Amino acid sequence: MNKNLINVLYADTSIINLKKIKEYQSLVGKFFSIKKLNSYVDEESKRQYLLSCYLLYLMCQKNDINSNELIRQNRKKPYIKKNKLFFSISHKKNIVAIAYSKINVAIDIEVKNPKINWKEISKNHFSKEENRMLNYSRNKINKFYEMWCMHECSIKLQSNSSVVSFDYWWKSKWILCIAIEHSRNNSVAEHSNNKFIFEKVKLIK
Repeated sequence: MNKNLINVLYADTSIINLKKIKEYQSLVGKFFSIKKLNSYVDEESKRQYLLSCYLLYLMCQKNDINSNELIRQNRKKPYIKKNKLFFSISHKKNIVAIAYSKINVAIDIEVKNPKINWKEISKNHFSKEENRMLNYSRNKINKFYEMWCMHECSIKLQSNSSVVSFDYWWKSKWILCIAIEHSRNNSVAEHSNNKFIFEKVKLIK
């Protein structure tokens, strides 16, 4: 895999049929825990979990990776030992996505809610400079979601570097944000060479 390649798999939870849990369990194997599935009360959360497992399974299939190579660190981002593959999963309502790359990457999804009290949230969570930028923005609600996603991705990235870039994609009423950690020495060159590949998963076979 190209070092500057960031792959994103995403899907709608509607492709999950909860009546086929045993089939999913057989397919995704060690990525799935029936105990964790049963810990979710509502059906949508169960679909989100199953879809997350399936996307993780697909990522490993596409990169010829065994599930045993998944490294989970205490309070740190998990990654794939083989080829040092980093990944990040996010879900919001009916959308689930996974981003993976050879460089440290994080992903966040938010679904636009026109009724959200973005002014109050930004006042309590954003810096003075961020609020100033937000107030001068033409589309304030879109800018709010971009900044909120940026904060979420920064937390997920767990980067030791001060050089981090962000990319945003609006798809209908939801936004997808990706954060990437860069080397301090050639961050500009790295960012300009990044290539994003999006694949929508339509059906579990």
